[in-house]
Amino acid sequence: SHLEIPQQSRKTLSVVGQQAPSRPSAEHAEQILLHLLLQSIPNSHSGMQLSVPAQTAAPYYVRRVETFIREHAREQIDIEDMIRAASVSARSVYLGFRRFRNTTPMAYLKEVRLNLARQALLEAPAHKAMPVTGIALDCGYESPSQFSRDYRARFHETPTETVRRASRSETLSRDDAAG
Repeated sequence: SHLEIPQQSRKTLSVVGQQAPSRPSAEHAEQILLHLLLQSIPNSHSGMQLSVPAQTAAPYYVRRVETFIREHAREQIDIEDMIRAASVSARSVYLGFRRFRNTTPMAYLKEVRLNLARQALLEAPAHKAMPVTGIALDCGYESPSQFSRDYRARFHETPTETVRRASRSETLSRDDAAG
């Protein structure tokens, strides 16, 4: 008999057809196969809206913007800079990030900056702690208070608490090594 492939599965297949030159991993292929089976064959999950994972292969312009952000996160960049780096329309950049990364370009920039800052804060005790404000500015933030709010929302602790915790951890490690 003939197996009818639902519209949602056709979308999944078209996403797979747009893969980057690198081949999908076995895990990714397995997820797609399971998705197709759950959508095509009546089962206890029929009718559920299953979404394609946000980490599917993204178009070149999304990857180009991600690279641009990682390379320039410490600088004062804005969406116009990202659009120029992508060499496509603003709409394409926004829709690409929304569809393939489930975020926006500016939210991605914020995430990269916060991760840079967290790494610097965790390493700060070993390098004679740079003030939190200096780390915020070094990671591309213009406002230390905005940095603190974003940091706390993302990591559920203040930047100062991260430094203290890292410092305590380093002190305990040194004591263990000496003892």
